[in-house]
Amino acid sequence: MWFAYYIIGSVLFFSFLFYSVNGWKRSIRDILYLFFTFFPLLLFSSLRYPKYGTDTYVYSDMFGVFAHGNYAFYENPYTYEAGFMLLSKIISLMTSNFQMFLLALNLFYIWSCVCFTRKYSSSVWLSVFLFVGMGFFDQSMNVLRQFFALSIILWAYRYLDRRVIGKFLLLVIFASLFHLSSIIFIVMIWIDRIPLNRKFSYITDFICFFRKNTTICFNGIRCVWTVFDEQ
Repeated sequence: MWFAYYIIGSVLFFSFLFYSVNGWKRSIRDILYLFFTFFPLLLFSSLRYPKYGTDTYVYSDMFGVFAHGNYAFYENPYTYEAGFMLLSKIISLMTSNFQMFLLALNLFYIWSCVCFTRKYSSSVWLSVFLFVGMGFFDQSMNVLRQFFALSIILWAYRYLDRRVIGKFLLLVIFASLFHLSSIIFIVMIWIDRIPLNRKFSYITDFICFFRKNTTICFNGIRCVWTVFDEQ
């Protein structure tokens, strides 16, 4: 818990330090800010207790099996996507240390976030604060495959932004080799053409509100049903 307070505090501190003082060159200011905020995240996510989270516990066991040569990646005893299994097998040939495995994945993920934020964000400090404050960093330490695939999608976006659809599709398909859900980003080809106006904002707000409240209602009904079922 203390580290969560440290992360939020450090993000706010460095935001004030670098963005409240005039005279900084924007490119240098952004680079320094991203380094001082993301480098501790990289260290913590890589050197943490390796079995934090339900998914990470399984990945730790899987990597241990690969590192000791009990399975080849194509035997796939864990039924994960082929790309993730192959990557895990390749890393296990170089090291048997699971935290080095975490370091390799997190290094790619953190670097992807840094590059994407620096290139596309109009408010770098706010983007970092939302990344940490909304729990994305916390989730990245658990759902490794999803966030590795998301990192590839972040690199794919530059081709969507330039309307180089072929390369964008290839990277989306490549990302799906690490987590199949990445294939949904194909719809961004059409969503990207929708103008960002007030009408679009109202529609997305309604969808988010409807989804959130529907989830709450279903969870409430399930809890009530469970109580009556036990009786």
